[in-house]
Amino acid sequence: MSTRRLSWREVLRRRLFPAHFRLPRPWSDYYWRRVPPPALRGVPTTQACRYAF
Repeated sequence: MSTRRLSWREVLRRRLFPAHFRLPRPWSDYYWRRVPPPALRGVPTTQACRYAF
């Protein structure tokens, strides 16, 4: 929580992007949403382009 509203520049300056450091494999899977939430286990969560040009 912050005591004031941050600008987008301030938010993105403080954000840690995965390109800035190496994530451990399990964390990387969660970051890139390759691990489904417990409520959606067994339900496909990725979209496939079927009619792409």
